[in-house]
Amino acid sequence: MRDYNLAEWRTTLVQTGFSITAIARGRLRMDFIEWTARMRTAPDRVAAIRALQGLVTSGVASHFAIETDGSFTIDTVVIEAA
Repeated sequence: MRDYNLAEWRTTLVQTGFSITAIARGRLRMDFIEWTARMRTAPDRVAAIRALQGLVTSGVASHFAIETDGSFTIDTVVIEAA
């Protein structure tokens, strides 16, 4: 499973008869400890995520602003359609 990208959301909305009236992009910081607790992530999975974070390229680490405690920042979009 994956998230739709903006182009896919636009296409889906237009194909289903919606008219897009506004798009707002943003960034959202995810506190690693709070996020994994909220998702009820098993300890072995938490360790796996942290291990994978340690393997990403510097460009990926920079884009997601991965912090030493595992916290990171994701891209967001809010689409207004009628």
